[in-house]
Amino acid sequence: MLSQGYFRDPYNNWDVLWQFGLSWWTDVIPMLDQEARLSVPQAERLLQMLRDREGTFEERVEAIRAEEQAYFRRRSVELRAFLNQAIALDEPIDCSL
Repeated sequence: MLSQGYFRDPYNNWDVLWQFGLSWWTDVIPMLDQEARLSVPQAERLLQMLRDREGTFEERVEAIRAEEQAYFRRRSVELRAFLNQAIALDEPIDCSL
């Protein structure tokens, strides 16, 4: 289960979404349906939000240590891959926030 179709982002200093200037609580939760799922159109919207904030991500990540930069760059790739997989499969994402 954890090797495919799963993404976890801690809500602390290691939260990759924060590096984009976004919040799971403020930005993503309002996008969920009544069953706490992120629909495919909303996953596409979130992916676009990440693209739109690429400059913010780069600015924030460039200001931290190299090891941390590598971590956040890797997590950014993983998050985008996760969203793209859901979109390609035309499957909503079950969320636990």
